[in-house]
Amino acid sequence: MKFETFKAGAWRQRYQYKSFEPVPVNHEWVWEDATINTLLEAANRALVELAVLTLNEICP
Repeated sequence: MKFETFKAGAWRQRYQYKSFEPVPVNHEWVWEDATINTLLEAANRALVELAVLTLNEICP
């Protein structure tokens, strides 16, 4: 599935309200923009740092 054209879901009209229905995300992802790789690497590093900080708080 192309990352650039992915739609997370759609708003559906219900009886007296609207609800958001997400679509499944367990697909093989591909993208053409190399910036996405850089952003994913930065997000991964931030998650590792958060995990380390959390472990330091739990197990000093």
